[in-house]
Amino acid sequence: MLKWFFIWSNSRKLSRSEKPIDRVKAIKRLGQLGSKGTEEYLVGFLGDEDVQVRQAAAHVLRKFGTKGLDWALDAILRNRDDYIFELGRSENHLAEVALIRAIRRDPSVRSSAVTQLGQKRFLSSADVLIEVLGDDSFFVRSSAANSLAAMKAPGVALAITKAFYNEKVSHDAYEFSKVFKEIHCNKTIDIHIEALSDKDASIRERAVMALSQWCDDRAINALIQALEDANSTIVSLAACTLGKIGTRFAVQPLIKALSIKSINVRSSVAKALSQINCSEATEALYECIKNGDTCIIRNAEPEGLARIGKRAVPFLLNIFTHFDHCPNVVVALGYLKDPRAVERLIEILTRPGPYSQDDLAYQRAAAIALGRIGDPRAVEPLIREAKDGMSVIASGALEALKMINDPRTSGMLNYWQRMIEGQRGFGL
Repeated sequence: MLKWFFIWSNSRKLSRSEKPIDRVKAIKRLGQLGSKGTEEYLVGFLGDEDVQVRQAAAHVLRKFGTKGLDWALDAILRNRDDYIFELGRSENHLAEVALIRAIRRDPSVRSSAVTQLGQKRFLSSADVLIEVLGDDSFFVRSSAANSLAAMKAPGVALAITKAFYNEKVSHDAYEFSKVFKEIHCNKTIDIHIEALSDKDASIRERAVMALSQWCDDRAINALIQALEDANSTIVSLAACTLGKIGTRFAVQPLIKALSIKSINVRSSVAKALSQINCSEATEALYECIKNGDTCIIRNAEPEGLARIGKRAVPFLLNIFTHFDHCPNVVVALGYLKDPRAVERLIEILTRPGPYSQDDLAYQRAAAIALGRIGDPRAVEPLIREAKDGMSVIASGALEALKMINDPRTSGMLNYWQRMIEGQRGFGL
């Protein structure tokens, strides 16, 4: 018994060494003691940063006949890089020990180890995942936050919220903020609302990102308050979020924000108003168009522009004299089905190449808009594009011709459809 204790204590001391050779010695000595009392400790070395240490531990565990870790042991003994994945796949509860050691000791596999540990959703692993919320790697932080959110463990919401305001998160705050969709806690909302009053604009911006993940009254009121912020980026972000939520309570504050000089702010506000389906928002959008504020209308949603009605058509057509590329306006003109737009849409459809991907999508949108309007003047240009155009434009032209259903295309639509599909088969 005394010999067992001596070997155990000496091995524990060696196992904490920074030198891999000492850790290998410790593993071999622990192997002499048998599996009882040593197995769990040895499993931890499967997550060591040094391949020789991992292989030594795997060799001893294989000799012990440890069950449930076969694939992971095989991967380590063969020096394959997928051992972390195999540890995650293992049903042996000891795999958690190995993954935790990998997270703490080996930065090269930390991200994948966090992912695998998170998928197991052991509440006992919450502490180590909270530790790495401050990791230098975005992938590690994000994976840990998502895993913790799925666990619903006590204290997780506050830990994630605290990490969110860490300086390391500043460059990837938007992606990190998405985790708050899974966490709805009054205490965390209080922290975000309080952060809206911070002197640091980057903190206030992050608070808006976090609040944008919820649609309850407290979050909406806080976002409306953010429309009065002195920082234009924060106002734009708050406006975009309120538009996505579609709340009518935000319409008057948004209309007020249209008086801000920043084009980016007004553009975001116009888009938000176009997303809210109510008469006040529609009238405010119409006033922007009438007043010639064409810069901000380019980002408005087509459905919102279409809600203005045909009185908007002359102003929408006028936008093309200032800007050459306005996909949202093209789509809106199709929804309005006004013949006055036909000539301009034909001009867009028949522009000569070379074509970028954006150009192809734009011309396809023009074809679809012409189909919705259904004017006979569009049939001949659409036929030419369906027969000779690039496949992206041709498929749009074909779809438009089906909508119009003109006698001139009788019996030809199926033939053109086969031609277009043949072009796609050759990657055209």
